[in-house]
Amino acid sequence: MKKFSKEREVQKKRDFRIWIVAGVMMTLVVICVCCAWAQMKKYERGVLDVYAVQQDGYVQLVLDQINLQEDQDSEEIVHNILETLDASSNHYWTLSDAGSLVFVKDVLETNRYKGFTQESYYTSGSAGEFIKSLQEDRVTHREITVKDQDFVASGVSFSYNGKSYAMCLLTSTDAILDQNEYLSAKITLELLVLIALAVVVCGGFILALMTERWQKECQQIKGEKQVLFEKVEKMNHLRMKELLFHPRYSAFYPGALPELLERMEKKNIWPLEMVLVKCEKGEQRDEFMSLSQIYLGKKTLRVILDDAHVMLLFMREESKSQEEMKKFIESLKGEYIKSRRWEEPPEESLKKEFVSFWNGGEEDGK
Repeated sequence: MKKFSKEREVQKKRDFRIWIVAGVMMTLVVICVCCAWAQMKKYERGVLDVYAVQQDGYVQLVLDQINLQEDQDSEEIVHNILETLDASSNHYWTLSDAGSLVFVKDVLETNRYKGFTQESYYTSGSAGEFIKSLQEDRVTHREITVKDQDFVASGVSFSYNGKSYAMCLLTSTDAILDQNEYLSAKITLELLVLIALAVVVCGGFILALMTERWQKECQQIKGEKQVLFEKVEKMNHLRMKELLFHPRYSAFYPGALPELLERMEKKNIWPLEMVLVKCEKGEQRDEFMSLSQIYLGKKTLRVILDDAHVMLLFMREESKSQEEMKKFIESLKGEYIKSRRWEEPPEESLKKEFVSFWNGGEEDGK
């Protein structure tokens, strides 16, 4: 339960870190977008201001051309000058006399608004204020709205043939910005930068998620490896313990024999057979012990009695004749001395039976 709570707490911390990273990245994106948008608007304003100044110069040239006319008896001369200039829905001239429109864009548009006051054409507040603010022989400009369309307007008031006229040149802001190649290139570059920034931010966020996922997988694999390692260690320990106390790989000394015989009686390991073997300590003993590891099973115990004798205890093994036992012991490079077998528990304890067996004659029957 504690382990589960700890893992859950660690998971919450990881999720919290991911949301922090995501929040920081999204905040950076919003800030960068807002800054880019503000800079774009600032740059557009600068482009419009530069164009307005150039447009003021153009209006001033037209005004100078009008003022240079020697014959100023008719306003047709002004009409003719304005009609020779380029005009479109995004770029055109207007001329008003004492508040009445006398020229708008071209002949067709002029006829359409003939007799209209300039207030009926410049209906928006910004346009009306601009018309009222025009100064005589001094060109000024302002951004205005005409018929729901934004324009950069350059205008001037002048006197001609004893009358006061207001002349304006209107250019759509959309046309100015759309036809500006430098601005288009700058916008394209800024969009590329924004896209690159978005890719970096999104890539960083995705990388953070993938890193978190890899960490989880690594933690899971590490935990599984730890469990497997513990299981392997446990199995190795059990195996070593089994090998350590396996009858085939271990031998007992006389001090452990009384307790060993007592346990054998309690476990009811009958039939039991004791075989006394003579093998001198040294090379013969080593050879006997090595061969006995190979040919004796797990139901046979070896007890080293002294430097010259080893006793074999066969538990629940089939009975062999004396000759067969001698040949078997000789094959193990030992010398058969005697043996005794019990098919069922003896009347005396095994301890006493062993003393009798050890102190008995050279050979005991079965």
